[in-house]
Amino acid sequence: MNADLHLGLAFIVATAIHGGPFIAIRRSAAEREPAALFTGIVGPRVNVYDYQRSDTISGRLQGATYHLYDALTHQRLRCTIHGADFDGIDDQNQILFCGRVEGLQIDIYDADFETTYVFTAIPVWQRRSRRHSPLHY
Repeated sequence: MNADLHLGLAFIVATAIHGGPFIAIRRSAAEREPAALFTGIVGPRVNVYDYQRSDTISGRLQGATYHLYDALTHQRLRCTIHGADFDGIDDQNQILFCGRVEGLQIDIYDADFETTYVFTAIPVWQRRSRRHSPLHY
C-alpha cells in the first residue's frame, strides 16, 4: 500500500470502530511533528479530506467492508471491519494490510513493507482545549 495512505486509513478505521469524532491523526513515534488534519464523514458513505495531502478519500460501506478510493494516487482499498480489528487489500497491487483500534491507538500492519505502523487519533475535544497550539498536541 502507498505509505501516504496510512494516515487516511487510520482516520477512517478509527472513526468507523471508535466512533470519534476525530480531527487529526499523529504517528505515535513522531509526537513532536504536527498531526495530520482530516475532515469529513465515515459511515455508509465515506468522504474524507486529508489537509496534509490536499486529497480526498471516498467510498462506500457494503456489509462490513469499506470500498475506498484515493483521488490523488488513484488507489482502491477494501477494508473489512471485525469488531476492533480490520483487514484489507490494496486492489491495485494486491498488498494485504491488517490492524486493530484500541482506544485512540491505531495499529496498521502493511505486508508490503512488513512493518506495523502505530498512530494516535486526536479527538475533536482535545483540539479545542488547546487553542493556542495549532496542530501541536
